[in-house]
This record gives sequence, structure tokens and C-alpha cells, in this order.
Amino acid sequence: MVKKYRFQIIGIYAVLAALLIFTAIVPAADLDVSGGLISGLGENFAYSLGNFFEIWAEPVTLVPGAFVMAMGASLFLRQKTKKGIIFGIVAFAGSFACAYQTIYRTVKYYANLEDISKPWLYVKKPIVTDHIAVKIACIAAGIAVAALFVLLSNKIKLETLEKTEKVVIMVFFSYLCALIIITVMKHIWGRMRFREYLDAYNSGARPALFTAWFSPQGKPASDGYQSFPSGHTSNALQILPMTFLFDAVGKKKAGRIVRIAAIVWIAFIMFSRIIAGAHYLSDVCGGALISFTVMVVTASIVFGKDKKTEKNKE
Repeated sequence: MVKKYRFQIIGIYAVLAALLIFTAIVPAADLDVSGGLISGLGENFAYSLGNFFEIWAEPVTLVPGAFVMAMGASLFLRQKTKKGIIFGIVAFAGSFACAYQTIYRTVKYYANLEDISKPWLYVKKPIVTDHIAVKIACIAAGIAVAALFVLLSNKIKLETLEKTEKVVIMVFFSYLCALIIITVMKHIWGRMRFREYLDAYNSGARPALFTAWFSPQGKPASDGYQSFPSGHTSNALQILPMTFLFDAVGKKKAGRIVRIAAIVWIAFIMFSRIIAGAHYLSDVCGGALISFTVMVVTASIVFGKDKKTEKNKE
């Protein structure tokens, strides 16, 4: 599978690596790109659009991810073996995690708005999601959504689900590994976000510490210091593995069309994170590069087993 798309993979690596190298050689380019895009679009419009996609970019990845993992849960549980039950439970847990994160983040975001019609008026304050009852309700809703997706997946023929098994496994491990790597890096890099940098620079109340992407600053003091790498970009890129579901069931033309749409969507999310002031150019390139690498490695492992099996048969 990886060999089939080697030229596309090399092309994506070349673009992302070139941008990271450029921002490493000229760190100020990060500030110039962020400042230029925001001022060019107008601050209110840029923040409005960027912050709107800050929440709604996630469901576009998480909801399909929840359904794909529910497909895996349905497939494995219907095998009625001990191994199948264990894998089914794990897949259901993944589906629940995606559904829960979508619900919880949506509630948290809109509870933090001063005016729901103006998504750029996002403020940090004690919010409704701090209450245990709300968290429990979000968990219950997440379980319900995952269970609904499993029930819907049960209506798919077992023969069809079996064709998607490798893709489902790839999606699960690609998303999980990328999430772990990005989360760990955010908690050791400590890079100040552009919007925090601007606030600090304009107010003079605290040092405006701009740092290059390749210079870890240690444990972040707050979310405002978790700029590198971009989690939203990493999550958005995990749409790509899901597009191979179409190829698995013989709809390769549809798969190509959906992959092109996914790449356009990923590029837009990278753009939206910059104009929201949440990330620099190097942050979104770093998040994309990490997530893409995880996807390629996972695909190599999962689909590489097929080639070994074929060679052994010969």
C-alpha cells in the first residue's frame, strides 16, 4: 500500500520538511506569516473563522473515527471468539473516546462564549463542564453514540466488514499513536501561542517570549504554551486513513475523490489554526508531519503482513 503511493508520500514529506527547515533557518517567518494573515483578513473575521473551526474541525475527524472504530467493534464481536471479544471491546472504547471528545469539547467551547453568535468572544472562566454531573452526562452521551454506531454497523454485511478489517486496525492505531505523541510533545515543548504572544507584547504585563519551533521550553505553564505541535492538524490528518475504506470495498474512484477532499480540508484546517492565533506555520507543519509519519508507519506494518503471508504461501 505504501509503495503504491510512494510518490505522493515523498511529495508531502518534501513540502512539510521544506517549510519546517525554512522556519528553522528564519524563525521570524512564523511571526510574519501569522501576523500577515490575521491583519490581512481583519482581526475580528480571522479570529471568528479560526475559533469557529477550532471546535468544529474536531467532529469532522472524531465522528467518522468513532463510526469506523464502531465498525471494528461490530466485526470483532460478531466473530464470537475470545480474541474477537477483546478486540471488540477495545474498538468500542476507541469509538466511545472519539464520541465523548466531540461532545465534551463542543459543550466546553460554547459554554465559554460570552456571546454564542460571536465565536471569537471566547474567554477563560469557570465553566459548566467543570461540574461532575455534566462530565457524567457527556460520558453517557458518548457511550450512547458509540452504541448507536455499533448497531448501525451490525446492519452492514459481515463479508463487507471483513474487507475493511485492515483499514479499521490502521485507523485505530494511527489515531492512538499520533494522539499520544502529540500530547507528550505539547507537554514538554512549552511554546507560547501567537495570540498569547500578542497579548503579552501589547500589554507588557509579562514577557513576550517567542521561541523557534525546534527549541523545547519545558513544561507549559498553561494551554497558552502548548503551541507546538498542532493537535488539530494532527487529528485532521487522521481522516486520510479512513478514506481507504472505499478502496477496501472496491470503490477506488470514490476513495480518490474523498482523499482529494480530505487533503483540501486538512490544508484549510492548517490555515484556520494560524488565523486563530493558536499556532504558527511551523506548528501546523510539525503536527502534520508527525501524524502523517505515524499513518505511513502504521500502514506499512498493517498491510506489510499481507505481503509476508503471500510470500510464505508461494
